[in-house]
Amino acid sequence: MRQFRSTFCMFLAVLGLPAGGPDDRDIARLLVKKLGDDTPSVRDAAEKELLRLGEPALSAVRDGLRSPDAEIRRRCERLVVQIVKAEWKRKAAAYAADVNGAKRHDLPLLDEYEKLVGKTPSARKLFAACVEPNGAFLQSVAADRELGRTLYRARCAELYVPPKPQVAPPQVSAGDLASLLLASKVLRDDISDWNKPGAVAFLFANPAFRNAVQDRECGEAFRKLLIAWAETATESDPVAQQHFLFLVNAADLKEALPIVRRMMRDKNAPTINIRPTAVAVLAKVGGKQVAAELEKMWNDNSVLVNRMEGGGNMLLGDQALAASIGAAGKKPEDYGIAGSHSLLLKIAGTNGWQISFYWFPSDDARRDGLEKWRKEANKGR
Repeated sequence: MRQFRSTFCMFLAVLGLPAGGPDDRDIARLLVKKLGDDTPSVRDAAEKELLRLGEPALSAVRDGLRSPDAEIRRRCERLVVQIVKAEWKRKAAAYAADVNGAKRHDLPLLDEYEKLVGKTPSARKLFAACVEPNGAFLQSVAADRELGRTLYRARCAELYVPPKPQVAPPQVSAGDLASLLLASKVLRDDISDWNKPGAVAFLFANPAFRNAVQDRECGEAFRKLLIAWAETATESDPVAQQHFLFLVNAADLKEALPIVRRMMRDKNAPTINIRPTAVAVLAKVGGKQVAAELEKMWNDNSVLVNRMEGGGNMLLGDQALAASIGAAGKKPEDYGIAGSHSLLLKIAGTNGWQISFYWFPSDDARRDGLEKWRKEANKGR
């Protein structure tokens, strides 16, 4: 410590600064002036010391952006970026390391995040991954909702890439995606518009989302945040609902099945894409664990579409029955189902998601097909 103090005092003397008395902010102001010194080594030493001082030097460095000296302005522009980046990195690391939560951390949206995700090591690591590259963004969301909303939409639009041959989606970190989910949740701003891809739901086709969901270290926390987002964002937004169902299906996200069930049962949800698609996702992701639940739905007479080909109505129960039959490796058509209608659902960033919907030509055919299937299913038990 004595050697460091001696070296530091010698450094201040070289710069012509007092060795005692001034605090870091006073020293920073003098160091900024030295950024324009005639001697290159003095300029470099001053810049290095300002970077070491970190956050206490920021005010002086920002003042230097208005200096009439071009060299001072140039070095201050670089220093602002470096100091801010280093400061967020330091704060993120301190939060992740505080596994017992013994310290208070001044981080933007931390309270909101912990209420949604918790304080587990996985949760702390994910939030640290959010803060390190996105601390300034989260701070803007926390301080000014209108500015935060603008920044959020711009970031989502920037990361969205329409499907093009041989064009891979951008690589995005789990921390970046989590920061967008958190911002959307806090801002309550995910009203999707197909013509304006400025919402996080438009990024769900990016493989980075599936990687984040399945990540060994942060996956649990990421899934909690994603589901917390979906609980409100998908309530009355068919575009968000459609994209969320796609992600649940692609990522095999079993924790999301309660939300899938809500969509399936929501009589106000679109009947041609959301409700039957939710049944298909429930069956695929839930597997054997939802077999009994699907069976209870076979008699659900909720009409999805009137008078399909052949004259019959498409019912919600038809989708559940077809899912049960398909899960057993059988063909729904062998049980009187008139056929299937293949619908290509629009999913941003892809060429579409193909889903098949089923119906019977008449009530009599439905009754006969259901009776035939019940007998076969009971024999197999």
